[in-house]
Order: sequence, then structure tokens, then C-alpha cells
Amino acid sequence: MSIRAQDPFVDSFATMREDVNAFLPLLRDSNLPLLYGPRLKPCSGQWRTYFTEKMGQDPEHLVLEIGSHYGEVILKMASDSRDTAFIGMDITLKRVVKLAQKAQFGELLNLTSILCNAKYLDALFAPQELDAVLVFFPDPWAKKKRYHKNRLLKPEFLA
Repeated sequence: MSIRAQDPFVDSFATMREDVNAFLPLLRDSNLPLLYGPRLKPCSGQWRTYFTEKMGQDPEHLVLEIGSHYGEVILKMASDSRDTAFIGMDITLKRVVKLAQKAQFGELLNLTSILCNAKYLDALFAPQELDAVLVFFPDPWAKKKRYHKNRLLKPEFLA
């Protein structure tokens, strides 16, 4: 299920029953390295503090991957660079849960998965907070004009 909420700090799943989606109980599992809705708010503009507490040291860099999917790239990077903090962002419930499970299994304290639409980066990150942003194939809608409204990489977003 994709996130359509206008406020990234609102729990879009609060009224959904757990028997409707098998990933909801996992989303709400506080042991997984996964943040969404109200759990994102304390990290807003404070990601280095969040990771310092989680990793037990200040991260050398803070890297965001937009559209991390199931995490093939970000998991490898987090495994290879344990002094760098990584955030995998996606708008699909199943993907963020799967990424968080893989990060937990790999004992990657430097990786957190977040459920959020990338349109709200300004609300999540302070200016100059991120050292790098990775974006791989974010716009599968390119072929049909009616899907252009769903594109992430538009002039407004890039500005």
C-alpha cells in the first residue's frame, strides 16, 4: 500500500485492521529498524543524533536512498560502510518492512528503513543534514502522460 497522506508524521495505518495486511504488525514492531508516521517526528532534522544513539558513535556520513525497494543497494552499502548512517525510504509498506527485517538480520545498526513519500524531504531533513541522496529509477510512470503527475523528479522537487 502506498502512502497518500499529506503529513508524513500521521499514522496512515491507524484505522487499518492487522488481519487485513500481514505487514501491519511488523510495521508496528518497535524492535525493527523502521520508522513511519509519528515515530518519524523526533528524528526530523535530528538524524545524526538518532544514529549516534543507535550506532554508539557519530556517523561519518548520512546517506538517504529514495525508493530503496527491498534494499539490495543500501544493504550492501551499509554492510560495507558501518561508520556511515543509511536511511532507506520507500512508500510501500511491504518494502520498508522487508528492508528493516534484512537490516535487523544483518545486524546493521547503521541502517533504518522509513515509510514516507519523498515529497516531504523538507519536513524530514534539516538543510545540509544529508551528505548524499541516492535515487535509482524513481519514476516508472514515464510512458503514459496520465501518470506524469506521480513523477518525483520534477523541477519543483529538484529545486
